[in-house]
Amino acid sequence: MLDFLFTIGDYLKYFYLLVLLAGIFYFRNLNTFNIVALVLFISEIVMNAIRDPFFGFVNNIPLEDANILWYLAWAGCHFLTLILLFTVHEKVRVRFGKEATFISISLLALITIQGLGFLEATYIKSEFISALYVWGLPSINISMGLYLLISLVSEIRNAKHIGHSNVY
Repeated sequence: MLDFLFTIGDYLKYFYLLVLLAGIFYFRNLNTFNIVALVLFISEIVMNAIRDPFFGFVNNIPLEDANILWYLAWAGCHFLTLILLFTVHEKVRVRFGKEATFISISLLALITIQGLGFLEATYIKSEFISALYVWGLPSINISMGLYLLISLVSEIRNAKHIGHSNVY
């Protein structure tokens, strides 16, 4: 099951691209949904591009240093994604909507789990924290994509019921 979650995680960039394109097609303007999908798409591309070389690098250094670099790097990537999300909303003057709020909370959860993973790897040695790290990270990553999909489908469905649909 865990391999399945990681496999899905490897294809999230394509999913975010499809959701972004669907959001652009449906909304036809810049809104919080499109900003969130774009930021997550860029973030996934960057993290996937650096993951394998970075993994190779940390495997060649002492374990203590590798733990610090590994957890700090991913927590930093999630933090930069969060900052980018806030910055883009501020620069284009778009209201921080429900999608951005959910993704922000999810990114904060990912940062927290990375911190707990670091503590578990270096100091605590807890099976619960280890399981939370192993299952929580991919689950939260997948839930962010699913939330965007559900949000898009819900918006389309509500617009059709009201009669104000952008879909032809």
